[in-house]
Amino acid sequence: VWVTLKPEAAAHTVVKGDSMNRDRAEGNWKQFKGRIQQQWGKLTNDELDRMEGRWEELEGKIQEKYGCAREDAQKQVNDFFNTVAYR
Repeated sequence: VWVTLKPEAAAHTVVKGDSMNRDRAEGNWKQFKGRIQQQWGKLTNDELDRMEGRWEELEGKIQEKYGCAREDAQKQVNDFFNTVAYR
């Protein structure tokens, strides 16, 4: 369950580790799809297939489906990468 953060707390910053995690995840999209669906159950398999590892699209779809701000969706995705990418 995600909570909506104040805009100043949800500012999107990408650090070197985030970029490396994203690259790793994009290369293993099929493996991450199941974990993404567990995290954000409103996303369909077809939607994830169309994204093909494009994380900006994932952020946009989370924003759309869950009614959160873009910055909140970006933070959720970054937190997801930092938690899941090295498991």
